[in-house]
Amino acid sequence: MKNKILAMLLIFTMVISFASCSNNEKAASDGDNNEKKVEEKSEEKAGNEITVWCWDPAFNIYAMQEAEKAYNAKNKDNPIKLNIVDTPWPDVQSKLTAVGTTGQFDQLPDIMLMQDNAFIKNYNFFPEVFADLSDSGIDFDGEMKRIQSDFKILLKEEVDSQNQLKEAFKVLGYEI
Repeated sequence: MKNKILAMLLIFTMVISFASCSNNEKAASDGDNNEKKVEEKSEEKAGNEITVWCWDPAFNIYAMQEAEKAYNAKNKDNPIKLNIVDTPWPDVQSKLTAVGTTGQFDQLPDIMLMQDNAFIKNYNFFPEVFADLSDSGIDFDGEMKRIQSDFKILLKEEVDSQNQLKEAFKVLGYEI
């Protein structure tokens, strides 16, 4: 449960990060065609639509749906629309490999979920597929501190809720 909550918070942060920078980026003037292709693809989309490849409807897809709701609740003037594509992990890997070898970057989503070890492997083979967010203006340290603070509050609320439930059962004559 705790890992799922943390993962959802991290995914939410990614969605916010990508949403806030995807619409403000302009094509680089360094002549790098790969970066221009990725940015042109983003500009072709209507409004703030973000395509996400993920799997596991009970966890990843659910987390992305909740992230969309949470983001839109906080950003009513600039909502996003997530186009969540249920893509089994083996398909994510094979599609990424195909795109990386052919250079058809317009076939990629804006966000794709993957495991850490797969990310490292894929980045080593196809670094041009991934966006470098180092200079994006996103305060990743600040976001992590905010998430940690929110998570501590959430954990405390969960413990309080459990204690209230135990007390309710105790009042009814049952011990948990």
